[in-house]
Amino acid sequence: MPTKPLISLPDIRGLWIAISTALLVLCVKLYVGLSTGSYALLTDSAHIFIDCSSLAVALISISISKKLQKQNSFTKNREFSIVKNQLITAKINAILLVAFSLWILLEMFVFHHHSHSEFGHSHDEEHILILFAAIFGIVAHLISAFLLRNTTNLATRGAYIHLIADIMSSLSIIIGTLVMMMTHIEWIDKVLSSFIVVFLLYNAQKLYRATLRKEKDFLQEQQDYYEHLHQTN
Repeated sequence: MPTKPLISLPDIRGLWIAISTALLVLCVKLYVGLSTGSYALLTDSAHIFIDCSSLAVALISISISKKLQKQNSFTKNREFSIVKNQLITAKINAILLVAFSLWILLEMFVFHHHSHSEFGHSHDEEHILILFAAIFGIVAHLISAFLLRNTTNLATRGAYIHLIADIMSSLSIIIGTLVMMMTHIEWIDKVLSSFIVVFLLYNAQKLYRATLRKEKDFLQEQQDYYEHLHQTN
């Protein structure tokens, strides 16, 4: 029988910091995205929302696990239950990423909603706000990614992948915004958003496939455990 636990218990303080910074970045990017009409920032905002949900679920499950361990009541059955919830959460996150990505594509290319600001900002002001939001997001997510870099917990690992993806998205937004400021070609925002959507879809399928592999290992571990119990009884 394997003795390695199915779940790992990272430092909860790191998770709290990661959630706090993610929520702050979400508020900043959502506000700037709405005030400037930037599809790229709105796409990033939804991505960050998925990160927050992953981290929140991980925080809850890990807090419960640590409490049970302190009480010496952390049984295999409870461990199986926690892992099962993590698997379900990871699948839901992947599906939500796909759903939102497709919705963004429909908004841009089917419904043809105009993405220009309705808050009275000039183009230069919009670009400066977008640059600020993107740079702020990179700095905050680098901190969170550093805190979660060594995690093997499924839920936090998924969030870590999302954080790296968001850093890459923010970098592309910075480059695209600088190009727009120099060339005044506003449709670059839609091009950037399209690339971000493709990147999100790639990460969504990668997360889903990783979850399926983990689920297979989990089911095998569960089966081996109950077979061992049956044999010993």
